[in-house]
Amino acid sequence: MLITPNQLRGQVSTVYYLIVNLLGLSIGPTATALLTDFVFRDEAALRYSLALAALFTGLFGLVTAAVGLRHYGAYAEQMRNESVQQRLSPINLNSTGSGGGRYRGEREWSGTGPDRVAPDPPWLGAQ
Repeated sequence: MLITPNQLRGQVSTVYYLIVNLLGLSIGPTATALLTDFVFRDEAALRYSLALAALFTGLFGLVTAAVGLRHYGAYAEQMRNESVQQRLSPINLNSTGSGGGRYRGEREWSGTGPDRVAPDPPWLGAQ
Protein backbone atom coordinates (compact mmCIF):
# COMPACT_ATOMS: atom_id res chain seq x y z
CA MET A 1 0.00 0.00 0.00
CA LEU A 2 1.35 3.39 -0.95
CA ILE A 3 0.33 6.64 0.70
CA THR A 4 1.26 9.04 -2.10
CA PRO A 5 -1.10 8.99 -5.12
CA ASN A 6 0.43 7.94 -8.45
CA GLN A 7 0.16 11.44 -9.92
CA LEU A 8 2.27 12.97 -7.12
CA ARG A 9 5.02 10.39 -6.56
CA GLY A 10 7.55 12.07 -8.85
CA GLN A 11 6.98 15.49 -7.31
CA VAL A 12 7.16 14.14 -3.74
CA SER A 13 10.42 12.33 -4.53
CA THR A 14 11.88 15.47 -6.08
CA VAL A 15 11.01 17.64 -3.08
CA TYR A 16 12.38 14.98 -0.70
CA TYR A 17 15.75 14.78 -2.49
CA LEU A 18 15.94 18.57 -2.78
CA ILE A 19 15.48 19.00 0.97
CA VAL A 20 17.88 16.17 1.85
CA ASN A 21 20.59 17.59 -0.41
CA LEU A 22 20.15 21.19 0.71
CA LEU A 23 20.25 20.24 4.39
CA GLY A 24 23.07 17.74 3.95
CA LEU A 25 25.26 20.09 1.95
CA SER A 26 24.69 23.05 4.26
CA ILE A 27 24.44 21.65 7.79
CA GLY A 28 26.93 18.78 7.53
CA PRO A 29 30.11 20.73 6.77
CA THR A 30 29.08 23.60 9.04
CA ALA A 31 28.45 21.30 12.00
CA THR A 32 31.81 19.58 11.49
CA ALA A 33 33.63 22.91 11.35
CA LEU A 34 31.84 24.22 14.46
CA LEU A 35 32.65 21.06 16.41
CA THR A 36 36.31 21.24 15.35
CA ASP A 37 36.67 24.95 16.18
CA PHE A 38 34.58 25.33 19.34
CA VAL A 39 34.39 21.89 20.99
CA PHE A 40 37.77 20.26 20.29
CA ARG A 41 39.70 23.49 19.46
CA ASP A 42 42.23 21.55 17.46
CA GLU A 43 42.42 21.04 13.71
CA ALA A 44 43.94 17.60 14.26
CA ALA A 45 40.67 16.52 15.94
CA LEU A 46 38.78 16.66 12.67
CA ARG A 47 38.18 12.89 12.76
CA TYR A 48 36.44 13.22 16.13
CA SER A 49 34.31 16.08 14.82
CA LEU A 50 33.23 13.97 11.86
CA ALA A 51 32.41 11.01 14.10
CA LEU A 52 30.45 13.18 16.54
CA ALA A 53 28.53 14.88 13.72
CA ALA A 54 27.68 11.48 12.22
CA LEU A 55 26.52 10.25 15.63
CA PHE A 56 24.24 13.26 16.16
CA THR A 57 22.73 13.09 12.68
CA GLY A 58 22.23 9.33 12.99
CA LEU A 59 20.40 9.71 16.30
CA PHE A 60 18.31 12.54 14.86
CA GLY A 61 17.43 10.33 11.88
CA LEU A 62 16.38 7.44 14.13
CA VAL A 63 14.14 9.66 16.26
CA THR A 64 12.60 11.28 13.18
CA ALA A 65 11.98 7.88 11.56
CA ALA A 66 10.37 6.52 14.74
CA VAL A 67 7.98 9.47 14.97
CA GLY A 68 7.20 9.31 11.26
CA LEU A 69 6.58 5.56 11.31
CA ARG A 70 4.10 5.92 14.16
CA HIS A 71 2.05 8.41 12.11
CA TYR A 72 2.49 6.33 8.94
CA GLY A 73 1.23 3.22 10.74
CA ALA A 74 -1.87 5.02 12.02
CA TYR A 75 -2.63 6.38 8.55
CA ALA A 76 -2.03 3.01 6.88
CA GLU A 77 -4.41 1.36 9.36
CA GLN A 78 -7.05 4.00 8.62
CA MET A 79 -6.65 3.42 4.87
CA ARG A 80 -6.82 -0.36 5.38
CA ASN A 81 -10.08 -0.02 7.33
CA GLU A 82 -11.58 2.24 4.65
CA SER A 83 -10.52 -0.24 1.97
CA VAL A 84 -12.23 -3.12 3.81
CA GLN A 85 -15.41 -1.08 4.21
CA GLN A 86 -15.39 -0.21 0.49
CA ARG A 87 -15.01 -3.89 -0.42
CA LEU A 88 -17.92 -4.81 1.83
CA SER A 89 -20.27 -2.08 0.57
CA PRO A 90 -22.30 -2.67 -2.63
CA ILE A 91 -20.99 -0.89 -5.71
CA ASN A 92 -23.32 0.62 -8.31
CA LEU A 93 -21.29 0.86 -11.53
CA ASN A 94 -24.20 2.32 -13.51
CA SER A 95 -24.50 5.45 -11.40
CA THR A 96 -25.51 8.70 -13.08
CA GLY A 97 -23.42 10.79 -10.72
CA SER A 98 -26.25 11.56 -8.30
CA GLY A 99 -24.37 10.14 -5.34
CA GLY A 100 -25.38 6.51 -5.73
CA GLY A 101 -22.01 5.28 -7.00
CA ARG A 102 -18.83 4.21 -5.33
CA TYR A 103 -17.26 7.67 -5.15
CA ARG A 104 -18.80 11.10 -4.76
CA GLY A 105 -19.03 12.83 -8.11
CA GLU A 106 -18.68 9.57 -10.01
CA ARG A 107 -19.40 9.78 -13.71
CA GLU A 108 -21.39 7.17 -15.59
CA TRP A 109 -19.49 3.94 -16.14
CA SER A 110 -20.60 2.21 -19.32
CA GLY A 111 -17.95 -0.52 -19.18
CA THR A 112 -17.45 -0.84 -22.96
CA GLY A 113 -17.07 1.25 -26.06
CA PRO A 114 -15.22 4.48 -26.86
CA ASP A 115 -17.40 6.53 -24.47
CA ARG A 116 -16.17 4.55 -21.46
CA VAL A 117 -15.35 6.87 -18.54
CA ALA A 118 -13.74 5.61 -15.34
CA PRO A 119 -14.98 6.82 -11.95
CA ASP A 120 -13.12 9.67 -10.26
CA PRO A 121 -10.64 8.62 -7.57
CA PRO A 122 -11.60 9.65 -4.03
CA TRP A 123 -8.78 12.20 -3.57
CA LEU A 124 -10.17 14.38 -6.38
CA GLY A 125 -13.42 14.96 -4.48
CA ALA A 126 -16.78 15.76 -6.01
CA GLN A 127 -16.84 17.26 -9.50
